[in-house]
Amino acid sequence: MAAQRHPPQPEAADSLAFTALGDALKRLPLQQRQVVALYYLTDMSVADIARESGVAVGTVKARLASARHHIERELSEQTGAISDAR
Repeated sequence: MAAQRHPPQPEAADSLAFTALGDALKRLPLQQRQVVALYYLTDMSVADIARESGVAVGTVKARLASARHHIERELSEQTGAISDAR
């Protein structure tokens, strides 16, 4: 009798997603990682991050956009790789 394959439990899927996100964050350049942490983890505004970092608001926005793009690309590549393996 063939073994049945079961879809991953939600907790396992969440854990995999969390690990993938953490890995993607670790690979960000330091300046992008800092801006992401300040914006999402401490809930600082873009203006506050710019003031604290000594850079223009546009620079903070650009770093956030680049970080989001990088993370999205990495996660979609990992998702594709997982789908291809099935």
